[in-house]
Amino acid sequence: MVLTLNRLTLSMCTILLAQYAAAEDIHTLPNIQVTAEKNDNTAYFQSSSSSATKTKTSLQETPQSVSVVSQGVLEDLGASRLIEALDVAGGVGRSNNFGAQGLTKYTSRGFSSGEFFRNGFPINRGYPAAPDSNSIERVDVIRGPSSAMYGRSDPSGTFNIVSKQPKKERETSIGLQGNQYGTYRGTLDTTGAIDQEKTLTYRLNLAGEGGTTFRDDVHVKRYDIAPVLQWQPNDQTKITFEADFLRNQQPYDKGFTNYPSQNYPQFSAKTYLWGTGKDVNRLYSANDLYQLRIEQQLNDIWTLNAGVQYINGDIHGFALEPRNTDVDSFGNIPVGYSWRKLSWNDTNVQANITGHLNLWGLNHTLLMGVEYEDYNYTAVIDRNYKNTNLSINPLNPNYTTLPALVHPFYNERENLTSYAAFIQDQIDLTTKLKALMSLRFERYQQDDTTDEPTAWKKTSQAVLPRAGLSYALSPEWSVYGNISTSFYPIHGENSNGQANNPEKGLVYELGSKWQLLDNQLSLQSAVYYTKKKNVLSQVADSSNQGYSYQTIGEATSKGFELNVAGQISPAWKIIGGYAYTDAKITKDGTASNVGSALDNIPKNSFSLLNMYAFQGGSLDGLALGINQKYIGERVGRNGDYSFKMKSYSVTDLLASYKVNEQLRFNVDLKNVFNKRYDESSYMLFSYPGEPRTLQLGMNYRF
Repeated sequence: MVLTLNRLTLSMCTILLAQYAAAEDIHTLPNIQVTAEKNDNTAYFQSSSSSATKTKTSLQETPQSVSVVSQGVLEDLGASRLIEALDVAGGVGRSNNFGAQGLTKYTSRGFSSGEFFRNGFPINRGYPAAPDSNSIERVDVIRGPSSAMYGRSDPSGTFNIVSKQPKKERETSIGLQGNQYGTYRGTLDTTGAIDQEKTLTYRLNLAGEGGTTFRDDVHVKRYDIAPVLQWQPNDQTKITFEADFLRNQQPYDKGFTNYPSQNYPQFSAKTYLWGTGKDVNRLYSANDLYQLRIEQQLNDIWTLNAGVQYINGDIHGFALEPRNTDVDSFGNIPVGYSWRKLSWNDTNVQANITGHLNLWGLNHTLLMGVEYEDYNYTAVIDRNYKNTNLSINPLNPNYTTLPALVHPFYNERENLTSYAAFIQDQIDLTTKLKALMSLRFERYQQDDTTDEPTAWKKTSQAVLPRAGLSYALSPEWSVYGNISTSFYPIHGENSNGQANNPEKGLVYELGSKWQLLDNQLSLQSAVYYTKKKNVLSQVADSSNQGYSYQTIGEATSKGFELNVAGQISPAWKIIGGYAYTDAKITKDGTASNVGSALDNIPKNSFSLLNMYAFQGGSLDGLALGINQKYIGERVGRNGDYSFKMKSYSVTDLLASYKVNEQLRFNVDLKNVFNKRYDESSYMLFSYPGEPRTLQLGMNYRF
């Protein structure tokens, strides 16, 4: 199959190149002298991104909503986790975090998603710990489907992490951070050239974190090692190898229960009920990533980009967690005790070629590529469910007697292999009107060998088109529209012992992009309509316990977005956005759910980070900021045992003082008004937001 696909793609490329070469109207693009601008990674407004199109394209000309969260934003926030960057991107929310272990899912445009990328490669396979911010250069948030470029993804959107790359000049940065609850963190970022000619460069990012959190008696340990080596023997060739080794350990914390019959007072966000200790509740997570990327300029027209990524990881340990049943007649919470080992590995190979051509008097940026992925997942879970019932009194929890476990209670092995070819053309129809057309063909196979007598295999294919137009009403103001599709193979099987049909999405989007204040401030707006089919039902299939309805599942989302990023003045920077989202179930396994809102999706959400840095005078070096976030009321769970989460507003005060070019201090007071809120839900459980927190930090560069 690989050879067939490669031959098909090579034939397609050969035919296209031959046609270009034979056409009388083809002209080589004239040589254009380009003056390089210094890349200011601290600026809130970034003018271009390659994440949405896989070519370096001006955001003003990209017919899709894209926001960039730069390294400067991460520094001003004092962020240690990726989710903190997404909070200020506009319209991106928090969803299931796998018992506080990491960024398992996020929300955008009415749906929850678990797909995201690093330097264009998929990295959220299995249940990895949340990426550490110390190795992140920027985060490109893409709204709407990206399947034409990236394959499996949701119609809501995705994001691409751009990691820190080596510099030729030697530079080192050391950071320290701590808060009132006893969480301490240290970081190192060092870069420079290894050889005298500065063709071989390196970058090393280290992060270590440990201590206690705002959750009572919860201890965490975390460290990350991220080395990068880059060889650039000439202006035409660049070879980059990078790795990331992340280790994390902490309890499996599902937060608070929302049972219909529970009758006890609301707990403080600090209250933790689920036990501690390596034999009671502690999960160990290990995540390894390797990337090898090659960029080769073949001639004045064509550039080759190729790479391979390998990731592997596992999460294992004991956990005490509430179950998806109601409290008993005494108000005790039914609890499950388990040991789990989830492991995964993924190989992804990509190659694409980009050409800048003039065909029949029109400028084209042509992209053609192939991709291969092999993903393997194994899960073994031992539980107590079959041999004893276990419960705790939330007002006086006791963990002294834990039952024996049934081995294996759950055992699963699954493989997903995919082959893809794609082509994209960006055409300058006029100096003002730009067109984008993409088409991806993907063939994939799912294998489940959990139980050999009932093992199943399913092969499917998807054709994924995307089309968009952008028009410049003026040099500062453009409008755009696009139609795009998505697909997502669903993990697991249905009640017939076969793979579920893949989810499919279709999106219509119209928007505008306006650059203000001498191109220092960007204002984007968009309206969209999304339909998603083959959605797993919100309720269980009553005739087949453990499974959900699917083939009649459908949901729609429509809304409006407004996003802003950049500088109002040399001293005043802002980033954030407002989103109105109307996401509903339109078909479901039970009629009572039709018309209901989707889990974790607020109708209204708003975020805005303001930073003001004093320029000159006695206050020179001082920066003050306000980070404001509002999340409207959300459904925590649909179907049986439904509940809602209240709206909330959180205000953070940020302050930093730059003593000189080397030394910087920051003092941040998060959740100033100590608002008690739920940040996300999963099933019958909701996870509390961080209470008022004083955070101190310093950074020294040399």
